[in-house]
Amino acid sequence: ALISGCKTHGDVPRCEKYFAIAVQIDPMNVPIHVIMRNTYMKNKFFEKSMEITEMMEKKRLRKEPGQSWGYLNR
Repeated sequence: ALISGCKTHGDVPRCEKYFAIAVQIDPMNVPIHVIMRNTYMKNKFFEKSMEITEMMEKKRLRKEPGQSWGYLNR
């Protein structure tokens, strides 16, 4: 939730901080990588966005097209 809030408000430095922590906890977490990549894209950090894409490719991480990560508590 914190990293998504940073993306929404364009707080790239804070998003990077949370991303680093999240990747240490779960390096294979696809949504965290995608949010960081999208945060960079939204704020026109295109080279950094490509670095995340390359990191994902190296780890063989991939978001399935059209798949949402929202959850319903029922």
